[in-house]
Amino acid sequence: MSDFYPMRGKSAIQRWTPEGETESGIIFTAKEHPWFAKGKVLSRGLPEYLSSGKEMNHTHKEGDYVLYNRQNIENFMGIDLVKHEDIIAIVDENTKIS
Repeated sequence: MSDFYPMRGKSAIQRWTPEGETESGIIFTAKEHPWFAKGKVLSRGLPEYLSSGKEMNHTHKEGDYVLYNRQNIENFMGIDLVKHEDIIAIVDENTKIS
């Protein structure tokens, strides 16, 4: 994925969708949260500039799991392109949202 970098001010995130399995072996996908999603950062675009001309540094890095606002995303080939300002938190891989 290192050959794909989003535009300035955005990150490419692979959305994490939990899958489950019943006792009888039926595989299912759990219901997703309507406003927030969790995913793994695949790559980051260049930082944005503030109105003062100062660069706004990233708070997340490639490989981090993040929570983000899914209302403002762009999807490209199954990858969510998310503005850095829409990333809410850096979380552990095992963090669940409900």
